[in-house]
Amino acid sequence: MATEITGAWQHDPAAAWEPYSPPRDGAFHLARAAHLHRRAGFGASPARLERDVRLGHEAAIAAILAGDPEDAAGRSRSELDEIAAAMVDSTRRDPSMSRVRLAWIFRLLNSPHPLRERMTLAWHGHYATGARKVESPLAMLDQNEAMRALWDAPISKLHRAMIDSVALQTWLDGADSDREKPNENLGREFLELFALGEGSYREADVKAAARALTGYRRRNDDDMQTRVVFDPRRHDDGEKDLLGRTGRWGPADLVRIASAHPAAANRIAGRLYVTFLDDIEPPPAALVAALGDRIRTADDVDVRKGIEIILSSRIFHSEAVRGRRVKSPVDFAIGLVRASGWRRPAPDPATIDVHLVRMGQTLFDPPSVAGWPGGFSWLGAPWLIARANFVAEATAGQGVEPRLRDPGSDASPSAWAAAVADSFLAGGGGRAEEIRAAAPKSHVEALRLLASFPEAHLA
Repeated sequence: MATEITGAWQHDPAAAWEPYSPPRDGAFHLARAAHLHRRAGFGASPARLERDVRLGHEAAIAAILAGDPEDAAGRSRSELDEIAAAMVDSTRRDPSMSRVRLAWIFRLLNSPHPLRERMTLAWHGHYATGARKVESPLAMLDQNEAMRALWDAPISKLHRAMIDSVALQTWLDGADSDREKPNENLGREFLELFALGEGSYREADVKAAARALTGYRRRNDDDMQTRVVFDPRRHDDGEKDLLGRTGRWGPADLVRIASAHPAAANRIAGRLYVTFLDDIEPPPAALVAALGDRIRTADDVDVRKGIEIILSSRIFHSEAVRGRRVKSPVDFAIGLVRASGWRRPAPDPATIDVHLVRMGQTLFDPPSVAGWPGGFSWLGAPWLIARANFVAEATAGQGVEPRLRDPGSDASPSAWAAAVADSFLAGGGGRAEEIRAAAPKSHVEALRLLASFPEAHLA
């Protein structure tokens, strides 16, 4: 419950965001290393967890923030970037939403910088757009690429890139808004969902934001791509009273004024809290405010600093937040591969794409402008059956067993499963007895056993 999280910190919320210290807060052990990788990425192999414990928490966190020079299979970051770029180029030549999804799933599976993909996924939920309305695979691809490039940028840069994107302009009807008839959809959602949060603005501010955002229009170019451009002739350049500031504001002014607003830091602090700490209960206001105070600058919000503070904080490394996030289908599927150390060829992106849809998460097609609701909404009976079906299909076939077995180890399937449990399951160490009693005869059988535990669905 939320009181379990806030209880230790309610007398001094700022203390929650103080740096974790092993002498004071307990040793950096396997469970803490596994928690770090489940939340900042999508899990890590037992070998990686053991290495991080040896190096210590500061080195482990620094490596996660910077990304690794190569993936678990030894492919360099530059090689993987080249493969991903080739997939993107192929998609641009022959665009389809299937290709867009496969390019992202490849990164989710293989990127040596999983934190970047974690934040790209978080921003996909924050600035949610859906392919069915946007009807442009290239617009969805461009938005995804922008989120990845700006994953830890000051929030004003993200806001501006998203406002200028074809996907968001189409999704929220911004390109249909002109000086004669301002459309309030984009202005309202910008203030409420993206920038400030509910209760931090007036209805008059929505109208002013809508006027500030007039002037965008669609343009179909010779290369058959639809672009959104700003046309000053369509823009309302009259004086506007916006969030207590008066002037002839346009899109850049709206982003600047909103990013400097006192509520901006709390809004982003809340997003980061849900991303890394707890998506079961609403973020406690006192903890969000204390984090917001730390990431608020004179005129912006320091996203990078917020991520660093959270991953290094006492509350993040406390048992109170362990298992307090429900794995989305992406977390579950990608985590199964990464945590088990599954060697290539792992389940291919096309297989994972099909099963993500069956598990209730079609990338680039969230259910609403608010993104996916998250939490226990992922665990309805049909979705749990779909998860079991994914595991069964992904582990079928004679070629899977040798790709799970470490050629340099003679560990039994039970011993291997116990090690993977630390990474894949929230609180995985508590299942050692059940694993030994089940005595799986193969690594495939052991992995299916791990995926059947309730903790497999928690991060």
